[in-house]
Amino acid sequence: MKRASGFRTRASKYWIGLAPSSRAKCRSCKQLVQKGEARIVTLAFVRPGHSCKLVSHARCATAALARAMKDACWGDVERVPMAKEVSAEESREVRARLLSLSAT
Repeated sequence: MKRASGFRTRASKYWIGLAPSSRAKCRSCKQLVQKGEARIVTLAFVRPGHSCKLVSHARCATAALARAMKDACWGDVERVPMAKEVSAEESREVRARLLSLSAT
């Protein structure tokens, strides 16, 4: 089997924001993420030049996702990018949930 020359895997990127529409389904619960609802987006690089966005409700975050986000953001969940439109209260709730999950 021939390997692609120069291919290097890239780490996934994460951010927290509000859903712009109601089209994406949560990876955990398989329900639609409603417009304006807090969500976690994972930009996964699958092969050179190709990536895909994976969406989860902020409330459906798993411990594995929280740890991956923590590792990708220099060991600190507080560094995960947060969209400006997310309210301060919602931001605190999401970050607190991620902190508690990543500690387990």
